Amino acid sequence: PVLIRSIFIGEGVLSSDYAVGRISDELVRTIAHYNDSHKDEPLDPELPIYLSGAVAGSIPFAINVATLTGRSIQPLEPPLSYPAELPVSHYMVNMGLILRAL
Repeated sequence: PVLIRSIFIGEGVLSSDYAVGRISDELVRTIAHYNDSHKDEPLDPELPIYLSGAVAGSIPFAINVATLTGRSIQPLEPPLSYPAELPVSHYMVNMGLILRAL
């Protein structure tokens, strides 16, 4: 998709429920906008969602987003060597920059 959206969820400690709801609403809105703009080639309903960021790293968070959006959530698996305990979702932007530089 050519559409990229950034949303401000808030500062400080947020409830996980608020973040799940806000992100799910934005995902549904973004997918609907894309599909409306590309009626001849809408996104496949089986197309997964990939989440990144500190909040997105928890399994319950991903399950709740999947439930609210009706889409599967897939884990991020960058093609880099990294320790198994590294929270990949926290550092995905940095990993993307590394891959871009290679």
